Amino acid sequence: MAYGGTVQEFFTYSTKLSQTCLCGTIKKKRLKDRWHDCECGIQAQRDLFSAFLAKHVTKSHKLSLKEANKDWDKIKPLLETCVSDLKEMKKERKLISTFGV
Repeated sequence: MAYGGTVQEFFTYSTKLSQTCLCGTIKKKRLKDRWHDCECGIQAQRDLFSAFLAKHVTKSHKLSLKEANKDWDKIKPLLETCVSDLKEMKKERKLISTFGV
């Protein structure tokens, strides 16, 4: 990649990123459910949270919740800012309705 990044392919069926929480709970969601809202207290926009978890899929195609938990406090404010920015964008023009904001 031009900026020094890498791409790693993995199976979404086995990693279940949109269903998995940092606490280890796996809960199937309907496609229209756009927010991750776990009983442990973690709340995040589902697609952003899945992308965050994808960063923690190992080379052996396993989700490392241990590593994800280490990074959560650093990334949570960024994800919240993204959602806030999207809400502001939506006020200006009707966009991103499938994103859940």
